[in-house]
Amino acid sequence: QLWKNGTLINIEKVALEGEMEDSSATGPFASCVRWYAVLCLFYLVVGASWVLDINKKGLRIRIRQAGVPQWKMICFNSAAPLLICSAGYLTAGTLCCILTDESLLRLAEGFVPMLIYLVGLLGVTLLTASLLRNILSLMFIAPVLTFLNGVLSGLMFEMPAWAYVLKWISGAFPGRWLNESIAAPLAFLPWAFSCCAGWMFVGITASTLRSKRQ
Repeated sequence: QLWKNGTLINIEKVALEGEMEDSSATGPFASCVRWYAVLCLFYLVVGASWVLDINKKGLRIRIRQAGVPQWKMICFNSAAPLLICSAGYLTAGTLCCILTDESLLRLAEGFVPMLIYLVGLLGVTLLTASLLRNILSLMFIAPVLTFLNGVLSGLMFEMPAWAYVLKWISGAFPGRWLNESIAAPLAFLPWAFSCCAGWMFVGITASTLRSKRQ
């Protein structure tokens, strides 16, 4: 009788624990944010000629005569690339939300983690430019740093489960905490802020020491 008349089967989708977080962390918007974050480091390092200019003796003397501390000059010059990268995130994120029917709320939720991440990248840029001497060296090192940051942070590829040492090392990279913040924007903000503040402190210190040696 069942084979002749047929029957109706009700199917319900059951969401497993953590499934919603996984989908939000692997969707098109998350991929857009990750790849944009990776490319931001390349842009900041290649465009870090202003760091080299600050360390020049003539400009440093004029800055000292004007009574402006070097750390204030560094923060002021860092504002321009920071604003450009932030505007790029809003633009790329808005386009991605429109094309993928994603809520703009996710764009707003990810803005603060992205901003903290960019500040950390500025610290990495300051340290890198302080160790090198010319713009050509920055152009050579930029792809290497971009690749290492993307891979070790888990932004380009997911870290394998067996890579315990690499996961431990990745905690020193700002991208690690941005990657974690994609699924839970507020949960990892303290770690992200601490990491990025540390990089900014190291970068400003390295730039100051470099300028004093010249």
